[in-house]
Amino acid sequence: MARQIRRFSASLVRPGDNTAYAAGDQIANSATAGSVVNPTFDLTGFRKAKLLKLGCDVTPASSNLVITAFDFAALLFKVADVVTATGDNVAINIAGVDRNKAAGKFVFSNAAWTNPAGALTAGTSGFQEVLPAVPTVNGHHVEFTGVDVSGSSNKLALVLQALAAWTPTGIVNTFNFWLDAEVEP
Repeated sequence: MARQIRRFSASLVRPGDNTAYAAGDQIANSATAGSVVNPTFDLTGFRKAKLLKLGCDVTPASSNLVITAFDFAALLFKVADVVTATGDNVAINIAGVDRNKAAGKFVFSNAAWTNPAGALTAGTSGFQEVLPAVPTVNGHHVEFTGVDVSGSSNKLALVLQALAAWTPTGIVNTFNFWLDAEVEP
């Protein structure tokens, strides 16, 4: 069977607290480390996946989405390799050895959130799609051929890390993600 492009989805609901995120904090569904459940993409039935694009739609329970300093990195790990969660709004220090296990990294920028009217400004929700960060070795781009998702490694988990001091106010925010990947059966 030939390669095909598929879309996978996952979501996360951020607690509605008033604490501002600092650069390096985890964005998660719970402030308690042991209760964090990372958004997960299920790639069951496929052997290999080349990550093409990650999209995100963030919708606050009320009011407008705060996009000022809303910059974060989304790192994808095989579930077996996922870094230990620290909890929402707690610094998550991802060591180099763990960061190297990431199957992909996607960076969302506050300057690229599009509202429902198509404007690059705050609105009732924000939408953005990004390409994976391109890895380099000795200054040369590396062709990323894909990640093995066969057997027990068929799920990819997202870890979100704030890159700036984002203050979302005390409103619950729902993150809906979609991952486009070229998969091989």
